[in-house]
Amino acid sequence: MSLLVAMIILEIFLFFTESGGDWANGLIFFIDAQMNPEVLVFFIFGITYFLGGRAGTGIFEQPEKYLSAGTKYGLLTSLIMIIYWAIAYLVSNGFNVTFYQIMLIWPALLLTAAIASGWLWAAWRIMQNVKNKDL
Repeated sequence: MSLLVAMIILEIFLFFTESGGDWANGLIFFIDAQMNPEVLVFFIFGITYFLGGRAGTGIFEQPEKYLSAGTKYGLLTSLIMIIYWAIAYLVSNGFNVTFYQIMLIWPALLLTAAIASGWLWAAWRIMQNVKNKDL
């Protein structure tokens, strides 16, 4: 939890230093900076870290429902990531959306498939360890 608070304080600090008193342009540049691949990867790892604890607890309590836990948290991670990406993309492009830009949803669907499969694999591994009492 302290990591989340530290990251929120860091993001607020970065926003204030980026804006330099010009809030409107500062917000646009700050959101545009959030589209960097490094920030997106860090965001995915952050979401996975926080949701992983909840998924692990659910699997420990009911190991036979590991598929539902992996699917639920995998789709939730993907949904949060897609919403984050869409908001940053729309703000950085001035809310001008064309048909071509709507077709950019395919990478998001591929990201969803990759994240969901990773969650399912991790849930299966946790379930195996719980059943074998290796933890």
